[in-house]
Amino acid sequence: GSTKDFTSGALFTWYEPSQSWVSFNNHMVWPRWSDAHPAGEQFLPGRGYIARYEDNPTKTFEGQLNFGQIELGLMRYAHRDDPYVGFNLVGNPYTASVDWKASGWTGREQLASPEIWVWNDAIGQYGSYHVASASDHGSNGAGRYIAPMQAFWVRANNHGQVFGMNNNVRAHAPLAGTKDMQQERGILRLQVASSATPYQDELVIEFGHNGHFPGAEKKFSMYAQAPSLYTTRGNTHFSISFEPSLQGQRAIPVNFSAGVNGEYSLNINTIEGFAGLILEDLQTGIKHRLQPGRPYVFTARRGDSPERFVLHVQSDQIVSAPEAPADEPLHAYVWQQTLYVNANTERTQLSVFDLQGRQLLQRELSGSGLHSLSVNLPKGIYVVRAISGNQTLSTRVVLQ
Repeated sequence: GSTKDFTSGALFTWYEPSQSWVSFNNHMVWPRWSDAHPAGEQFLPGRGYIARYEDNPTKTFEGQLNFGQIELGLMRYAHRDDPYVGFNLVGNPYTASVDWKASGWTGREQLASPEIWVWNDAIGQYGSYHVASASDHGSNGAGRYIAPMQAFWVRANNHGQVFGMNNNVRAHAPLAGTKDMQQERGILRLQVASSATPYQDELVIEFGHNGHFPGAEKKFSMYAQAPSLYTTRGNTHFSISFEPSLQGQRAIPVNFSAGVNGEYSLNINTIEGFAGLILEDLQTGIKHRLQPGRPYVFTARRGDSPERFVLHVQSDQIVSAPEAPADEPLHAYVWQQTLYVNANTERTQLSVFDLQGRQLLQRELSGSGLHSLSVNLPKGIYVVRAISGNQTLSTRVVLQ
């Protein structure tokens, strides 16, 4: 096929050095089509393109179907502080889906990270998938299997490195559906949407990873009106977060940025493998028990601090005392300088001791549910004792 078939519409390719889209019709201003696409009017197998039409015409291409080994050189020429340095738009050149976990890829392990990003125009977001994902489904509709002729992004680690594939990556992809995602154990999928914008976003949290990879990096929407839901480690944002095996409880910071001012709804599609999920809104102080079909509704404005939520996750492997309700065991844990206690009676006596046995804090908590207390203690190991009804908890916590 030839790019000249698209002159009546709009055909673009991504040019990494200038961090910009280049139109086939641009022959005057740098970067021109000839700068970004040295092959001229001929499509390059394995290269990704974006075509845009006001209507929905049918295009016919003649020639040999792509087969066998296909390779191309990747670019990493932009400044290191540019937002999309190293990002290259490639594509599935075959008439079959390709499997990102298959063994027929060239240069996959030499990428900045073995992950892909796919644009989902229906929700105005990039979906992501990582080769180490436990599921075949990534975020925002991306996944292990890449559809025929589908463009996707990879991130080069070095300029000029070779990326490619052969027939071994071709696969018959299973039909995508929500049933298998709802049965995923140890994987949380949080979705945020709003009636104020047609766009939405999804954050995936996978437990049971060994820490070799932190997850799939967040690639933010090209639409300013789209919301963003993600986790952060250091200066890197993630749309899929890999977490160690869950033993007991864990607090996971969840960042949110509003695309437009308005009311948002944050939902979760499954809690398989979890005894409880509490979403804490750091802006309002509200603690909401997340369950499928029971979303948390909140308001947000552009420019608000993205450090909006903490997700408190409790494993269903906790063994509770016989007197404790099975779905609400008494437990305590810390995150940063905040102590969290989940009480199951109306009154709970709480004490905190150092390892020498000195009592540093004593409180009476009123009401059942999740309580949070600022402790303001030096880093170290402490003993928390809580008495709730006929149940007593004594546990060590680490302030970091």
